[in-house]
Amino acid sequence: MRVAISALSVKPDQTGGGETVLRNLLPVLPAADPAIEYALFVSGENRHLFAGLPPSFVLHEAPVWALSPGRRVVCEFLWLPRRLKRLRVDLFFAVNQIFAPWMPCRVSALVQNLFYYQYRDFGHRYPLGSLATRSLRHRLYAGLGGVCNRRAAHVVAVSECVREMVVAEDGLPGDKVHVVPLALSSAQRCAAAPEAVARVRDQVGRPFLLYVGALAPYKNIDRALTAMARPEMRERGLALVCIGLDHWGYGHRLRQHSQDLALGDAALFVPALPHGELSAWYAAAEGLVLLSSCEAFPLTPFEAMAQGVPVIASNRSSVPEIVGPAGLVVDPDDAGAVATAFIQVCDDRTRRNALVEAGRARIAQFDWVRTADQLVRLWRAEMARDSASI
Repeated sequence: MRVAISALSVKPDQTGGGETVLRNLLPVLPAADPAIEYALFVSGENRHLFAGLPPSFVLHEAPVWALSPGRRVVCEFLWLPRRLKRLRVDLFFAVNQIFAPWMPCRVSALVQNLFYYQYRDFGHRYPLGSLATRSLRHRLYAGLGGVCNRRAAHVVAVSECVREMVVAEDGLPGDKVHVVPLALSSAQRCAAAPEAVARVRDQVGRPFLLYVGALAPYKNIDRALTAMARPEMRERGLALVCIGLDHWGYGHRLRQHSQDLALGDAALFVPALPHGELSAWYAAAEGLVLLSSCEAFPLTPFEAMAQGVPVIASNRSSVPEIVGPAGLVVDPDDAGAVATAFIQVCDDRTRRNALVEAGRARIAQFDWVRTADQLVRLWRAEMARDSASI
């Protein structure tokens, strides 16, 4: 059996959902079934990222003209299907869900992003600049995603929430969509160095709560800032540190909201940091804040739990499903409830310690080896059905 995977969207200096899956999944896939051969499609600029993979992976480099995002799409829709046919690939694992509907083989489509399905719920909260372009782009991806899911032999959803959304929005039968959860990277399970944690605390200068992720409307960071401005929070002298990329200029609105609330240095915005530096920020924080309304499988709660940090999570989307009993789940629209949760993780040591222990137990339930085993079983079952129908 030969399985093909495209890594053409991976950029050496960027982190994203597809990059996270590939970086953690590829090294453990061969052990799940040594008989499977893998054709991994890479670019000239990211080939070195996959140089240490097991021998069952054969790297195929895409044409040099396919490096830009627009040309990469052309490459994956026109050049890649011909290459798969020439290589006699049995199954294509579409890590980013989107693929050419005329693929010459079976397709296993991974859905790990709900934003395209729910863009209409949050798009109006972005700044007006490039509104038409953004709306057209997201509508295109949502429509194409539905076409691809219906064309795929089966769909892999990273959470039950994603499965329900795919079935409802794309009209797929429930038995065609299978839940295979992601997991925490082994590198993120290591305890942060004490000296790095001390440097972070010195840099912030006061106890703080932490948010890690894109500065985007559906993350509800504005709700967290509103909770920080309540009198019971101000008197505790806590800060909220937000680390992440500014998404479509929304960071400006958040900074303005912080100024309107007169938070001063109780709100700190830090540009996106390499994964290797984040562990110290997690370990230095009083708690992680994730009040998002749209998540497929958020990994930041797991990253915080690995550093012994409690999590305050929203009751929306897949967030409570992923956090489970290891976090304080609140309504992000209730500023009083959010502030109460903030105070609990900071002041109630018994509650805090219980959450920390529950967090360690929670992340132990998710493992990339288990993810690989589940995927390979799906692929084998798919090929067995294909053979039986001949």
